[in-house]
Amino acid sequence: MYRPGLVVRAGFTDAGLRLRTGDDFEDTWPLASVRRCATGRHVIRLDFQHGRPSLFLPRALFPLAELARLQRGPIR
Repeated sequence: MYRPGLVVRAGFTDAGLRLRTGDDFEDTWPLASVRRCATGRHVIRLDFQHGRPSLFLPRALFPLAELARLQRGPIR
């Protein structure tokens, strides 16, 4: 679980979106399981399948090509 106000580093890998906290907790969210991507002015919301919660991340984190691919719909 990510506590409010916790600093989380994020990056893209071949396996998906990797999130890492300062206490060495690391989690990978497979982009293949994104079922919906909603973009706001400053924030991206990724809705995942399989009961995982939605992620809200800064829009600046996403390269334009990756953001366009997520907006097209489920990745297969």
